[in-house]
Amino acid sequence: MVIGVEGNVHVGKTTYIEHNFIGYYCINEIKFVKNLKDYDRQLYYIDEERKKAKLINSIDGNIVLDRTILSTLIYCFCSQKFSNNELLSLNIILSKNILNKNVCVPNIINFIIYPYDLINVNQKLIGKKKKTQMSLVDYNYYISYSLFFSNLIHDSYNIINYNNYRQILSYNDLNICQKIIKDNLIDSSLFKIEKRVLLDGAPAIGKSTIGKTQREYEYIEECKYKQYTIEDYSNQLESIIYRINLLKNNNVLIDTSFLMGITNLFYRVTTTKEFKLHIIDKIMQSVSMLYYCTNIIYLITDKNILYNRKTNDSRKKRLHFEDNLNYLEKEINFYYKIKNRLKLKSNINIIDASGTIAETINQISSLEHKPLFLVDLFYTIRELIVEDEI
Repeated sequence: MVIGVEGNVHVGKTTYIEHNFIGYYCINEIKFVKNLKDYDRQLYYIDEERKKAKLINSIDGNIVLDRTILSTLIYCFCSQKFSNNELLSLNIILSKNILNKNVCVPNIINFIIYPYDLINVNQKLIGKKKKTQMSLVDYNYYISYSLFFSNLIHDSYNIINYNNYRQILSYNDLNICQKIIKDNLIDSSLFKIEKRVLLDGAPAIGKSTIGKTQREYEYIEECKYKQYTIEDYSNQLESIIYRINLLKNNNVLIDTSFLMGITNLFYRVTTTKEFKLHIIDKIMQSVSMLYYCTNIIYLITDKNILYNRKTNDSRKKRLHFEDNLNYLEKEINFYYKIKNRLKLKSNINIIDASGTIAETINQISSLEHKPLFLVDLFYTIRELIVEDEI
């Protein structure tokens, strides 16, 4: 059995292997070579991967790889270091080696997910000592690396560990070679950003009307949350996790996202910091933090407009309308605080929905799509709870 351990720089791959693969033959990451041009260095890496494959074939026993050929593949496509001709050449060379099984692409991959902010902290602590290339710590590269694995294997996974923001996903028995090669070249769609939009806001603000009127996305309606108590919140937690798992769909607009399930749990009644942290940890232990959304939209308007819209739409029963308005200011603060803490990573858009439905839809349609991985979103939420900000 061959297991490949993958993840961005400074996520703890080597430490994870040392602690969890005792008795395995470990093949270490190929060391960075300085005195080569970028294109020649990739040819060197591919040649080293060929040597590694021959070594793997000669070993009788279990093997663990610290990084695989997939890391080289991702760097070639996402580092922006190569001309078009060089990239095409690398694409052909990589594809041929993968198709001919000259390099090892393990069918079992353990992927380590870690927040970008903590990767940056580790870069400051150990980056110089490890001689880490700064291009590997770049946020856009972090996104591309995570995006590749999210698109490749997000449908089937097991969470085998979660501790201190570090989640480890295991993907077993996948025909990865078939998934990454299309028409004898690397499938470029593996780097595609799929549109996944969350549409949140106060009750009666017009979310469902917007969702049903717009034609850009597949609309996923609000789910009806079941009753719960703070002593037994399992129904609410199940609904939150269900709504998160909707992010495996592409080109979707999700009405009343998991974030509103969280704010309802946090603010409908008074809760403690410990309770909030417990909920976030439960979520991070239960779903893939490799899911992402590309826009989080929170609609706001004056409360008087909300009351008027509720009156004018008498067909829809809003049994918890007043309850939700009671914590509306806390909920709005929740979105603003996350937006501000995420800074350039944020894709949260606070939109004034006082105008017509058509005007609001136009605002939504004009937004740029930017992937935000759940590991970064939930890290930010948890840190804000620790600091008593939300």
